[in-house]
Amino acid sequence: MKHPLEVLINEVGLEKIKEKVQRKLSGFKVACYYGCQVVRPFTDFDDPDYPESIDKLMQAIGAEPVEYSAKTRYCGGALAANLEEVGSKLNYILIKEAVKKGADAIITLCPLCLFNLEIMQSKIAKKFKENVKMPILFFSQLMGLAFGLPKEELGFSRSLIPLKTMWKKLENGGANE
Repeated sequence: MKHPLEVLINEVGLEKIKEKVQRKLSGFKVACYYGCQVVRPFTDFDDPDYPESIDKLMQAIGAEPVEYSAKTRYCGGALAANLEEVGSKLNYILIKEAVKKGADAIITLCPLCLFNLEIMQSKIAKKFKENVKMPILFFSQLMGLAFGLPKEELGFSRSLIPLKTMWKKLENGGANE
């Protein structure tokens, strides 16, 4: 069994992916978050300590990955329901790092990470007195956008975080709407 990211990187290839880009995502900065999906318990297609496959994929579609040292930290997905205090702290660290690095969104490949990072933002705002509204997106959503698919067909409407700032940034960066 292979992860879709591995198939895209190793079987489709970044050059073919670059050829499919129809919308420019230039100026859109992303924090690539791997969590524990691809790198644990081990990986044979990426570095388990400092993976770069999503970063390379985002570069191939025109987005700009930021240096994100929290890319493999645990989001607390399995803890968030029972140990909310721990889960909110872990998510706070991930989101705060992305904000500090100037990311416009956090890109992930895990549905639990996406849900956790979105749902915890209101709790983080209350607990840490910081109202951070960081969009959390699947890597495939940004790929679809870059490939010219209509945003209405890519699940962006399901986001719990308002995306108005993101759309404005993409429009100003050259994305065709």
